[in-house]
Amino acid sequence: MWKPTSCGDPSQAPRCNLPLSEFGKYPYDLADNSLVKGRVVASIKGGKTHIKNCGPVDGFTLRLPPNTVTLTATQWNTNAKVCWSDPFDTARLENRITLHWSKDEKAVGSTNLAFYSENKDVTKVVGNCMNMALFEGYTSFLAEVTNGCGTKRATITVKRTFCPTCSHTKAGDGEHPHSFEIIDKIREKLEEKIEEKTGRRTCKVPPIVAFNVSQKDNKVTISWAASRYQDVEYEVVWDEGSFWEKEPRSTLGKARSNSFTTEMLRPLMTYRFSVRATNRCGTGLWAEAVAETVN
Repeated sequence: MWKPTSCGDPSQAPRCNLPLSEFGKYPYDLADNSLVKGRVVASIKGGKTHIKNCGPVDGFTLRLPPNTVTLTATQWNTNAKVCWSDPFDTARLENRITLHWSKDEKAVGSTNLAFYSENKDVTKVVGNCMNMALFEGYTSFLAEVTNGCGTKRATITVKRTFCPTCSHTKAGDGEHPHSFEIIDKIREKLEEKIEEKTGRRTCKVPPIVAFNVSQKDNKVTISWAASRYQDVEYEVVWDEGSFWEKEPRSTLGKARSNSFTTEMLRPLMTYRFSVRATNRCGTGLWAEAVAETVN
């Protein structure tokens, strides 16, 4: 692997620096803690070429920021199972994952920690998931990951959808939790009965999702009109300007809410996004991709 670098006017004796973060990007795509050995080939126009090894003889290990973290949230009754991806290429003492959450409306779609009132170190949580109680209305979750060489954040918001005048208790407590989750189960049973009697399938695969893309402060939010049913999950995919691919198909995250936000995007880079929905009846078609150039 190599990278051409112009050092400018030789009379100014500039330093030719290649940031280590470049090694984590295309075409190098190296992981944190990779062993690298360096060699410089300097060509002077009209003169001879100089070759010199640089750095330790045995090479050096890269220190790169963590990978992009993604969040998913699966709701039931007044709770949600919040899960996050593993953003670390290698184990380090500095590796930390902190989960923040809040009911502040300003936290919706935001990665500003000032809007989050609660937090917990979840670095050692087995399975990368936690069951969380939802606030009334909207509850926003933010995952912040760091490895001592950089920080990444991702956020997701869940709307607690249930009958606000009903009692919501655990099953078996003698009271019926009238949530949309229960309504979904009733609907499912009715559809099965209709299919048994008429042979007509009433269960429908979700339609193509109409979605919008907006950006602010190098963060992009993908939003859509969420289904009124709770058994629908939305998958968001993207690509990083790799337009040799026909469509973006790299999974960015999944959500049961009506939006998904990703950050740490590179300025002046064009990204493409698409969304599809899945329910118990099947998976819908991908929506037409939308391109967004980061300012």
